[in-house]
Amino acid sequence: MIIIASHAVFAADGEPVHGTGSEIGAFLQQKGLDYLFIKHSLYGGFFTLVDKFLGRKLIAISCGLKNLPFPLRIIQEQIINFYFVFKEKKIKLFIGIDPLNAFSGILAKKIGRVEKTVFYTADYAHQRFENSFLNWIYHWFDQFAIKHADQVWNVSTRITELREKQGVPRKKNFFVPNTPIFKKVKRLPYSCINKHDLVVVSNLTRSLNYPLIFKAVKKLSSRYPDMRLIIIGQGPYEKELKKIVHKMRMGKRVLFLGRKSHEEVLKILAKSAIGIAPYTSEEPWREFCDSLKIREYFACGLPVITTNISSTADDVSKFQAGFVIKIRKEEFIRAIDQLFSDKKLYLKMRRNGINLAKKYDFFKVINKTFKELGIL
Repeated sequence: MIIIASHAVFAADGEPVHGTGSEIGAFLQQKGLDYLFIKHSLYGGFFTLVDKFLGRKLIAISCGLKNLPFPLRIIQEQIINFYFVFKEKKIKLFIGIDPLNAFSGILAKKIGRVEKTVFYTADYAHQRFENSFLNWIYHWFDQFAIKHADQVWNVSTRITELREKQGVPRKKNFFVPNTPIFKKVKRLPYSCINKHDLVVVSNLTRSLNYPLIFKAVKKLSSRYPDMRLIIIGQGPYEKELKKIVHKMRMGKRVLFLGRKSHEEVLKILAKSAIGIAPYTSEEPWREFCDSLKIREYFACGLPVITTNISSTADDVSKFQAGFVIKIRKEEFIRAIDQLFSDKKLYLKMRRNGINLAKKYDFFKVINKTFKELGIL
């Protein structure tokens, strides 16, 4: 049995959003390995959900209490992790996504309930919390996890490099990005896509510069009459964004599709032309994070326009899979216009993105780490 313990963002309907670690379950199912995938609610407000794959059958379990205060929620999550550790007879591997979940697995190994542990770093920040005491606790758990885990997986190249500086040996330090299983993604030929559709997949917060996007679309709409902006996702910023769009009289240009299943998202991406992710520095962990949405844009054949905030921007630039811009309307407009007007450039960046997705195919990357652990 393998246990994966994580924190997930839950949508309003109570379903966890596809995120870091989501593809691990698909990998284990394909390999025929039994597992438990524990998904604690990142922001509270929902029960913990557990996917149990046993004997090639998948069942879902809900447990715990919801709407607990932050300290009690953390304690409950540790209790749930240990409940399942002791409930199962033999735990070959415990994958803890973030320091607290990794802490559970490492303690379980020390008392003989788990054979091997992985600390999967989903994000990182030097100043994770404004409260200095909470920030110290966060870094204590992080350092404990990188010291005692059998392997350290890092979602971005920037975290991987940081771990080296922190003294993590190369033999246990792995780059495991937020990238899909390449064969699961169906790409459409260029002739079948909507050639002037921009798409963004995001939790609707201020982590993306939406006003910049709207202004660019409005400016270019006269040159490209069929141009559309497709927004997939929900969030606290949604009502305000819809007001901005209404005020700009762009209701027919900007489509809010709300939350979609992961399969639906990939189908919409495959039909679109450009994937956009102009991140802001609003959230301190963005510097070290890897963008799942950008990785999925690559896999679906979309050139990307992003800002140099997340670690994934390094790959966009290095592999020429799109444009890395500063948060300026003129740069954003220029990038869109170049991709829309230059078919040769577009196809080159589309091809580079697909090759990049193939290079970092999640199945290939995680297969290597499991072999190193002796699990396969």
